[in-house]
This record gives sequence, structure tokens and C-alpha cells, in this order.
Amino acid sequence: GLEKGNAKGFLYSKEAMAKLCEQTSHLDRRAEEAARDVDERLKCSFMKAHTGDEFPGVVSGVTSFGLFVELDNLGVSGLVHVTSLPNDYYHFDPVSHTMTGERRRKIFRLADTVRVQVMHVNVDDRQIDLKIVGEEASPAEDRPPSKNTKPKNTKPRNTDPKNIKKKKRSKKGRGRKS
Repeated sequence: GLEKGNAKGFLYSKEAMAKLCEQTSHLDRRAEEAARDVDERLKCSFMKAHTGDEFPGVVSGVTSFGLFVELDNLGVSGLVHVTSLPNDYYHFDPVSHTMTGERRRKIFRLADTVRVQVMHVNVDDRQIDLKIVGEEASPAEDRPPSKNTKPKNTKPRNTDPKNIKKKKRSKKGRGRKS
């Protein structure tokens, strides 16, 4: 045996043991990856039946491409893509791990509680797409800007009564009948 550092009668050399240890570690990593893959596929299969359903969750990750949300009591995570965040154009801050809306200044950060809807599940790719729900938008924000809308960087109109020019009235339509 190997008691007290004595290798007498041990069947494997030091080199053979190192090789066996390396193989065992490699097989263990493969087994863990397979178990994770099966776990993710089962979660996706479960969530596919809940497409369209809403769940409470917690923001568990913030990236430049969106928010990862872990659904409460399910141990299932999905992605809210940045393009599906509500009512604004969002900027990612890698230092504070936040997503901030450009116009409304709505901030999403780690550990925020949110309500999400399951939009799409791809079992093969093990992806769950979510959408934030419950964030109300005013109708004007949902409409594309009209063609006559001036860009935001124009100067405001001068509304001082002293500087407003009066329109000249035409003589037509002043009560004269022809």
C-alpha cells in the first residue's frame, strides 16, 4: 500500500497515475457539461409549454445585448434582448452593470425585480426569449415620429410677445361679397 508514503507493491507508476488523473478530470468535465446540457434542455422544454405566460423574476445579468432574468421559484433564466426593452433606446454601462433609457431614464440593474413574458423558446439552442411586461407607454411614444417633426437639436421657438410678428391678413374673405 501507500501508507506512510511507501509505494511498495503499488501497481501504477507515477507517470501512469498522472495520466489516469488527467483522463478522469477530462471525463468528469464532459459529464458535467452533458448534465448541464440536459438540464438546460429540460428547462427549455418545460418553458416551451409556457410561451405567452408571465412570470416574476430578478435581473441576474446585464450585458450590452440585454438583460438575463431568472424566473422566481423556477431556476430558469432567459434573455430580454435590448431591442425588446420597453419604450426607449437603452445604453449599457459596463461599470455599473446597468441599462439606462435615453429619453425616460428608466434604469435596469442587477437584482431588480421585473415581470416578464415568455416570448419564444428554442430547445435546440437552449434559449429562452423574454419581454418585460407592465411598463406602460404613452401612445405618442409608440408611434413613429411624423415627417413634419423637427429634430430635437433645433432651437426652441421664441415665444416672447414683443418678438412675434403678426401675420398680414389678406383682404379676401373680409365680409365683402363679390
